[in-house]
Amino acid sequence: MPNKNKLRAYLLLGSSLLFLSACAGPPALKIISFALDGISYLATEKTVADHGLSVVTEKDCKMIRTLKKEDICKDEIVEEAMIDSEELIVPAAQ
Repeated sequence: MPNKNKLRAYLLLGSSLLFLSACAGPPALKIISFALDGISYLATEKTVADHGLSVVTEKDCKMIRTLKKEDICKDEIVEEAMIDSEELIVPAAQ
């Protein structure tokens, strides 16, 4: 009977290590992930995960909105309009 308990303990330990190892990736992979998130955030004000969530939900999603106590995803993706200097309407001087 003690051998059966020992076997269960080893199986539990082995399976725990297998499942928990996914949380601890190689340091190089974590550094690359942080760099990609930083570049993405500087360019678009969204992380890579935010872009993925936006694609899946077809909404404008940003995880940082939780800090402002707002909904993570907004209903519509609002794209900022680029205004050309030629398109500006300047009132004529009188």
